[in-house]
Amino acid sequence: MDAITAFVVETGSRGMSPDVIAVGVFSIVGAVAGAVAGLLGERWRRSWGKVRCEIVDWKVGAGPPTAPTERELEVRFVNEKELQVIVLDMRVAFYTGDKALEKRARPALMFGSENNKTALSPVNVPGRSAVPLTFTVIAGLAEIQQELAATNRAEFVATLVGARDISKKLEPPWRS
Repeated sequence: MDAITAFVVETGSRGMSPDVIAVGVFSIVGAVAGAVAGLLGERWRRSWGKVRCEIVDWKVGAGPPTAPTERELEVRFVNEKELQVIVLDMRVAFYTGDKALEKRARPALMFGSENNKTALSPVNVPGRSAVPLTFTVIAGLAEIQQELAATNRAEFVATLVGARDISKKLEPPWRS
């Protein structure tokens, strides 16, 4: 017999029962499973909660109420999770019946209002906080204003990372 085989035979003959071996194996497996469950469970608990979007205001920003050239939209993202959520993309979608406006007829969406407008970019919403945002929806050309005036439905749509995407109805669609 070689040395390893002799050690195994000698150790086995000293009384290490299968029950003792099973307890050792189950203890190790249980410890590893508990550690993995703890890590995954903590992450799941921190990601638990809702992310809401509240429409604060949707008003005419420029032009008469019956034919606006711009509208202002104020929203508030409320993150009830402990983890940060990122609002990756935002837009206002307009529909005539069930058909969305063609891409060429979509109004521009910018952060801010009046003379303080900037291009859209992703927005971080920290855990357990609310982030208010103001947008200007710009119709631009008279042809686009006419197409917007004919719409019967508008929605604010936000694509999020770390939560479900959000869609909120806007009333009235374009003109009052």
